[in-house]
Amino acid sequence: MPRLFFALWPDDLVRKQIANVAAQLPPQGKRVKTSNLHATLAFLGDVPADQVDCYLRAAEQITSPAFDLQLDSREWWKKSQVTCMGASEVPDQLFDLVTSLNKAIEPCGYQPEKRPFRLHITLMRKVRKPVNPVHFEPIPWLVRSFCLVESKTLPEGAEYRVIQAWNFV
Repeated sequence: MPRLFFALWPDDLVRKQIANVAAQLPPQGKRVKTSNLHATLAFLGDVPADQVDCYLRAAEQITSPAFDLQLDSREWWKKSQVTCMGASEVPDQLFDLVTSLNKAIEPCGYQPEKRPFRLHITLMRKVRKPVNPVHFEPIPWLVRSFCLVESKTLPEGAEYRVIQAWNFV
């Protein structure tokens, strides 16, 4: 069964800038590989092969305008033990996208999160205590698409592969 999630997938320039910020963090946890940096929209988990097409068809129905994000914040989440990057101001288009996506994929068996959506890009995992602040210039990100991603757990760690992407209007 593939392990899947919907995500915003940064382009190479944005990914490199995020990785540069992550590289400034002290090694107090396990750094997320640069190739895996993303912002999760909806985590599906293990999906039976016969349900994958339902998710693909549902995603095709989603429309959204492109929108700008300014990645300008960094947080430590004690319970999850992660250090992540986010945006102090999240545009309404992103919340609308998440709401539309959740409604579209519910008939496929998806159970939406009860917690409100929180934009974040995980930089490090297994971080047991807060990391000193690292100053960085805000990273502009013009979000032009979203994608369905497969997560594979390998001996050397997780590897993410984009299955399909959908461009915004």
